Amino acid sequence: MRYAAGFLAMIMGMYLLADLGGELDDLDHRNFEQARQLIDTKGEAYFARAIVSVGRALETLYGGQPVGAVVNHLPGRNGGRILAA
Repeated sequence: MRYAAGFLAMIMGMYLLADLGGELDDLDHRNFEQARQLIDTKGEAYFARAIVSVGRALETLYGGQPVGAVVNHLPGRNGGRILAA
């Protein structure tokens, strides 16, 4: 599960930075309140979009198979962690 959370958080951060209109280096005390407000108002949408994005990436990576089918065939005990979010 911890891998999924990290990937989702990074993607959500990309959406936040896009809405802020800047880069990571531009985020500081001067625009922190704006960032917080965006997270409060759009956080759920960022999360939903991130899940779709990771799902599409995995389907592309695994030749268009539905993500559920991929999980059943991943080797090792940690194979499906990214999908357990």
